Amino acid sequence: MKIEYLADHSERLPEVATLHFKEWPELGDSIDAREMRLATCCKREEIPLGVVALDRDILYGFALLVLQDFEIRPNLSPWLAGVFVRPQHRMRGVGSGLVIRIEHEARALGFESLYLYTAHSEALYGRLGWKVTERCFHNDRNYAVMAKAL
Repeated sequence: MKIEYLADHSERLPEVATLHFKEWPELGDSIDAREMRLATCCKREEIPLGVVALDRDILYGFALLVLQDFEIRPNLSPWLAGVFVRPQHRMRGVGSGLVIRIEHEARALGFESLYLYTAHSEALYGRLGWKVTERCFHNDRNYAVMAKAL
């Protein structure tokens, strides 16, 4: 498996957008709108950027590095966002690899901390050294806001 910039695989944008839309339908837009928004992440060495995990041209997952992700915490930046691994490829280190790559990208850009929020993957991030900074309730869900010093 290799993890590469989404910018180097922009032909995968429709697939990434469809998976992103199915995983987070509560964001309330269309697949086309999601694809347009994700297209802004087709960059290298600047925010926003995306990375994809691929093996023999099969998309395993993706992750994003964005300036803002959680509307109720606009003071925190940047954010690890949109971490997704296809169900059949989970529990194989793909998610960890994506997170570590985004951490590397943020560190290379000079950031000292990185943030995320999650409703159900706190254990994964905890194993990777992330710490819960707060718990909050937003849009009818409980979330853990987590941070990692880079």
